[in-house]
Amino acid sequence: MRSHGLARTFGYLGGILVLLGSVFTFFFGIVYAAVDRSLREGLGSTATALEQLVFGVLLLFFVALASSRSTDRATAGGVVLVVVSVIGLILIGSGVLVLIGFVLTLVAGILFLLPRA
Repeated sequence: MRSHGLARTFGYLGGILVLLGSVFTFFFGIVYAAVDRSLREGLGSTATALEQLVFGVLLLFFVALASSRSTDRATAGGVVLVVVSVIGLILIGSGVLVLIGFVLTLVAGILFLLPRA
């Protein structure tokens, strides 16, 4: 039971860090486009921020799903958290906050896969 409480904490913290990182990436892209006058780089950064936002919302949804009382939902949520976190690390892991968030949700997914005591 304690591992699921820790997994819930890591999962929510990781999802919030991914969302916060997407906000920073979005504003960095806007500032980069305005200061450097490179519209293509700025749009690429804002597109990355949108992808990070979608991944953050997905992570928070599956943490909430895995936090339910059902063991089947905890296992399914843990598997999805591990998969989404690994995909996010490989594809859009840019920025320190986003990387830390994906690692925390990966640890949360692994902890949700442990049997309940």
